[in-house]
This record gives sequence, C-alpha cells and structure tokens, in this order.
Amino acid sequence: MEQVMLNLQDVERVIRAFERKYGISSVEFLKSVGNQEVSEDDDFEWEAYLDHRRNLREIHEQLHRDYIERVIREGGPKSVMAEEQNYLAYCA
Repeated sequence: MEQVMLNLQDVERVIRAFERKYGISSVEFLKSVGNQEVSEDDDFEWEAYLDHRRNLREIHEQLHRDYIERVIREGGPKSVMAEEQNYLAYCA
C-alpha cells in the first residue's frame, strides 16, 4: 500500500472538493448524520480528512507555542536564528 504524506493545504483542498461536490459545508456534513446524498465511501473519507485537518492544526499550534517559548527563553528571535544558522552550516 502506497503511503502519501499530505500537508494542511492538501487536506484543505480535498475537503473543499467534497464541499463543492455535495454543495454543503463540512459543518453541515458533520451535523447531518447519515446524509443520504453522500456515498458511504465519501462519507468515510470526508470524515477522515476532517480528523486529519484537526490533527495537523493541533500539531501546528503546538509547534508554534514551543517555538515562541524557545524564542522568549533564549532572548529573542536573533539568538534562535543564529543557532539555526550554525546548525545549518554544521550540516553542510
């Protein structure tokens, strides 16, 4: 089975395609349990993409919080950028 890695933009694009296909928003889709217009396969896939989007957003928010905490702890963005540049130079 082929594994495909999707970023948040890819997931959003797929969700918008489902919304256009069925003419309802994702919120309306989630509210309507057993929507007769949505095929069973699409129902399962749409819900999976919505869960994936939620997980990606949570990861992004946590990463952002961790970065901000690090910037504050280390005295500002310049010190963090200098450390990252040193690391990149080391890796090259």
